[in-house]
Amino acid sequence: MGRLVAARDWRPDLILCSPSRRTRETLVEVQKSLDGGTAVHFLPELYNGAENEYRAAIRRSGAEAACLLLIGHNPTIHQTALHLSASGSPGLIEQLRQSFPPAAFATIEVDGAWDAINSDAGRLVDLVTPEEAFRQLAL
Repeated sequence: MGRLVAARDWRPDLILCSPSRRTRETLVEVQKSLDGGTAVHFLPELYNGAENEYRAAIRRSGAEAACLLLIGHNPTIHQTALHLSASGSPGLIEQLRQSFPPAAFATIEVDGAWDAINSDAGRLVDLVTPEEAFRQLAL
């Protein structure tokens, strides 16, 4: 997924990451594709937190960023992505409803300020699973 981040030139201003070993490993791979200047906040509430705690973390920390990357855990990160995706391509939304495997990457655009984010606030514009990333990068 780190190679896909580089290939698509995604550049978050801030990364919110669970402090677990697995999410830190994911973070290391993603950071390889970034310029090294992206701030990272390790948030304990992303480890065992509920979906409302994920949204609260986004509201608290998002004022620092126009583009935010959240690295967390299933099923909560899947629930968060679903609840934030009020609109978007029907095919992508159905794909998100069906599955959000480990290391999947959902891009959700939100109008307005992060500190006002609530359920149904965004548009799902992209969803890439590790399997799809591998296929795209193998071409």
